[in-house]
Amino acid sequence: MCLGKAFLETDNNQLSPIMENISGITTENGHVILTSLFGEERTIDGIVKEVDFNSSKIIIKQISL
Repeated sequence: MCLGKAFLETDNNQLSPIMENISGITTENGHVILTSLFGEERTIDGIVKEVDFNSSKIIIKQISL
């Protein structure tokens, strides 16, 4: 089973890891809600920029609301 790893993209295009073992992603009103296999949730103000299934990588671009 391949679960996702989320990275936050900064203004200078650097990637910072923010969460592993992601089993679900939801977007709502400018928020990205990540849910892990263990039920942990994390909400980020941003948009999903890229999902790469081969490397299980999810890139989120943070925005200011």
